[in-house]
Amino acid sequence: MVWVQRFSVILFLGSFFCWPAQAAEPWRLLDDGRIELEQGQVLRLASIRLVEQKGLKIKADALIRELLSNQDWSVGEPTIKDRYGDLVGIIEFSDGKSLQTALIEKGLARVYPQVGEGSDLSALFQSENVARETRSGLWALNIYQVVSAEEAVPQRFDLRNYYQLVEGTIVAVAKVRGNIYLNFGEDWREDFTIMIPKSFAKSVVAQGLNYKDLEGKRVRVRGWFRLYGGPLIDVTDARQIEELR
Repeated sequence: MVWVQRFSVILFLGSFFCWPAQAAEPWRLLDDGRIELEQGQVLRLASIRLVEQKGLKIKADALIRELLSNQDWSVGEPTIKDRYGDLVGIIEFSDGKSLQTALIEKGLARVYPQVGEGSDLSALFQSENVARETRSGLWALNIYQVVSAEEAVPQRFDLRNYYQLVEGTIVAVAKVRGNIYLNFGEDWREDFTIMIPKSFAKSVVAQGLNYKDLEGKRVRVRGWFRLYGGPLIDVTDARQIEELR
């Protein structure tokens, strides 16, 4: 990696994009947290979901602007494109820290595993755990608290169609017509379930998830809470499930 000081154009090295601090800024922060680069390319920050709450979103935007304006940074490999044509990558600073880590440490984002994005997210999960324990940022608000599986019931309208973290003990595992179900109760119509859709089952297992061994284990899952017969979260990436001790 080559770091360039006070240089106002993009230096393209393979799939790296490098910007110096204190130069004429060749980027613009968009309202949804994406970053517009020179040549009109747009970057989405990989593996995190920025806070939605208005007051904290203002703080997140301010932190992003502060760090990108005052530090040397680059978009490091691997950089991919999503289905909308946006670049997806990790912004790395010259001290080795990432923008993603900085946001999670302040409680201004949550870890958001998605297929093809990032690799080892253990450092991000660790930073998120610390932020949650210290009730930093979003973790001080009730709407972002981890929900117990017992409370993740169909009557919880406030959970529906939101990105949630749910914790509980898996009581049964089943595979039906190619879909994998990790059940947290005996009545799938009322009790919370993790579903690994048939179209993702092979890739999730290939990531190292041995779902058969999860029966009786306590886990934390993250994803979009919805009703499909009963309350569930779809898992398309094995990193959405954390085994707890």
